[in-house]
Amino acid sequence: MRISYEFDWQEHGTVSLTDDGRPLLPKLSKEPGIYRITFHRSSKSSLYIGETDNFSRRAYHYRNPGPSQKTSRRINGLLRRELAAGTRVEVATIRDPVTEIDGRRVEPDFSRRPYRLLFENAALVGVAQEGAETHNL
Repeated sequence: MRISYEFDWQEHGTVSLTDDGRPLLPKLSKEPGIYRITFHRSSKSSLYIGETDNFSRRAYHYRNPGPSQKTSRRINGLLRRELAAGTRVEVATIRDPVTEIDGRRVEPDFSRRPYRLLFENAALVGVAQEGAETHNL
């Protein structure tokens, strides 16, 4: 079986801190998909890549993580630390995804988690090949 992936990133803007110190992500849709948070430091950049069934809800949970949401709590802390240190943080989502399976073009259905996981992992492999640092565990 031969599978290939193609996609571009659509930038949505920067993350900021509110007056009460919580991260405020750009307004995102309620669509499912893959997102990237880029931390632009003066010395080097790093990334976090994730998948979700609802961008807007995921952004809300990064701003207001619940006590049992380990990843949301970890990313919330990372965003707070980096933004407080003056790091520019940007959010992007995958756009125009294309999958080809055995020479046949297949439209990925991001409402289904297996498609999201395939693209999330393809993006992580691409980042690793470029030698970029990630905050994914």
